[in-house]
Amino acid sequence: MKKQVFDKKEKSILELDKLFKGVGRDAEIANQKALKKASKTRQNAEK
Repeated sequence: MKKQVFDKKEKSILELDKLFKGVGRDAEIANQKALKKASKTRQNAEK
């Protein structure tokens, strides 16, 4: 009986892990876009 409960917990943990990996990847992409935009703005300001 306890093994089933553990399996359910384990499954939900794995699903959350996948979710958070996706969130992390999206945040990383957003950071890169923001950095590129900031560097372009800085370059234009220096001209």
